Amino acid sequence: MIQDFIRHLNQLVEQVSGGNQMIAGAVVLWALGTSTYLLKALPLRLWFHLKKQSTTTLDIVNDDPVFYQVAEWLQRQPSASKSRRIKLGNGYSNMHGTMKSIGYGTHLVWVGWIPLLVSLNKETNSTYKVRETITITKLGRSHKVFDSLAEDIKINEREVQRRVYVHTGDYWGVCPKAPIRPFDTIALPRKEKELLIKTIDDFVKSEDWYVERAIPYQLSILLHGPPGTGKTSLIKAIGDYLGKHLAVCPTASATSLPKMMMKAPTDCIYVIEDIDSNSASCDRDAEKEESEIEAIASVYTGGSQVSELLNAIDGLMQHHGRVLIMTTNHPEKLDPAMVRPGRVDLSVEVSYLDTESFMSFLGRFFDDVPTGLELINPTLTGAELQQDVLRGMKLQEITDKHAMPCLPTKIPDHNKRNSSITPSYMC
Repeated sequence: MIQDFIRHLNQLVEQVSGGNQMIAGAVVLWALGTSTYLLKALPLRLWFHLKKQSTTTLDIVNDDPVFYQVAEWLQRQPSASKSRRIKLGNGYSNMHGTMKSIGYGTHLVWVGWIPLLVSLNKETNSTYKVRETITITKLGRSHKVFDSLAEDIKINEREVQRRVYVHTGDYWGVCPKAPIRPFDTIALPRKEKELLIKTIDDFVKSEDWYVERAIPYQLSILLHGPPGTGKTSLIKAIGDYLGKHLAVCPTASATSLPKMMMKAPTDCIYVIEDIDSNSASCDRDAEKEESEIEAIASVYTGGSQVSELLNAIDGLMQHHGRVLIMTTNHPEKLDPAMVRPGRVDLSVEVSYLDTESFMSFLGRFFDDVPTGLELINPTLTGAELQQDVLRGMKLQEITDKHAMPCLPTKIPDHNKRNSSITPSYMC
């Protein structure tokens, strides 16, 4: 059989070379070199094929915050703590603080009785940013260990503080973790707080209702009120109540909201603070110039910008389950089209403290808060009151500054013939 193959090869060489010995020699050398290369590469190809068919690989890139969560998960495995090559870093935009993880290269990590081949590699592109990749390879096609990893990350994530993502340029950066802000720490009148919580609860429970009726499943909330009244703190409390992180969109780039949302981290509340500072959101009639030409130009330009902003909020690129919160100190400046029903589902006034919220605020910092006080400062904000506490003012000093005892009033006692006037304290 081999002799037949050689004879056919000689015939082929003679046909190609036309009897020229130099050409025939070149063809033979080429054939020998090619066959040698193929035979040499065959074991490698066979190895890659077997590896592909018998293993499962997970890749995570440090562009995504989950990269650092996976690094933390790996570090929690007992065998990883014995790695002979480790590295220290600040995690995603300093979000995790200084953290230890496996170093660059390949490591064998055991999860229970399951061996994982873990590789950490890096490459530096043309910018200053270093791109890192974690590659985890396991035997078999089962995803059970990766599902366990994802669930472990979710459980651990519930125990950490909420994150605040900020859009800068073309990517989302992460601020250092902020403490969780429970609703009961917010100095908001009871009526507004109960309405806000009820609206959020109804939204969460009504997804099927929205879907069945082909209504976009989205919630938009406008918080308005004077500066320092606690709008930002309330946003943090809403995020904690819903178990979501916050993604803050720059007001000047609000028209690019759909594009930003496509790259945004999942499970976030989208926030646009001081929406009135974007000229496209303001009342077009109030922005007209004195000259007729300038007025027409203002209406034309403003109308175009308003359309872009409105499309960004509730246009075709709608995100199922999106929660959007906008804030403003000047609701009167907003264009009516911005705040109509359907674009703003709930408008909440976050105003100055009343007596009830004043007393509730004091109860967070002091014991034995006296009853029977009436707030006399009609423009007291939570920020101002907190500043008094941080300056070290005592409870008596604060109450003397902002409140007074309820004024006594006298009401007649009709059960007595010559009734004397009995005092009653009323606020």
